[in-house]
Amino acid sequence: MISDVLAVLRTLRTKWLLWRHRRVVTTAPGVHIGPDVRLWAPSHIRLGENTYLGREVMIEANVSLGRHCMVANRVAFVGRFDHDYRALGVPTRFAPWIGDADFPPEKKAAEITVEDDVWIGFGAILLAGITVGRGAVVAAGAVVSADVPSYAIVGGVPAKVIGNRFSADEALAHEAKMAKTEFMVSPKGQAHRVIRPL
Repeated sequence: MISDVLAVLRTLRTKWLLWRHRRVVTTAPGVHIGPDVRLWAPSHIRLGENTYLGREVMIEANVSLGRHCMVANRVAFVGRFDHDYRALGVPTRFAPWIGDADFPPEKKAAEITVEDDVWIGFGAILLAGITVGRGAVVAAGAVVSADVPSYAIVGGVPAKVIGNRFSADEALAHEAKMAKTEFMVSPKGQAHRVIRPL
């Protein structure tokens, strides 16, 4: 009974946050948004099917998250070009900002692209203008300032490849199995998820 009430409250929290940010956020089914998540972007935030955003995630850049992504607590997606710190004659505090109407469009368009089946660990920071490849893992506390290859494990500041999630053959087997399986999340939690063959 309590799990049912908590599931309804979690669903309502997610729907409320998405409604508040409907100007910039688009979602697919199964998205979960944890408490105290902050969403802002110059133009868009796209959340793929069954994507999970943990507590206190901060999105302050254009972001596209793929299907079945898991973003741990306190992860930050931030712009790389938000303030024109090179503007002459003005302190950075007063320099042109990404929210200004006349800010250069190429800098406003910078995006963080996270492909399907990615896990981003606690406290990681991702900077605009990068792509995190399919199936990659970003270690807790990493600062990602460059593209991440598919199925790589990256960590450190700045993030570097420290391993691989699968061998090449295992990655192919993983892809084949995922293509033949249906996945559904439950607001009641992990124990109530559905994984079944198509």
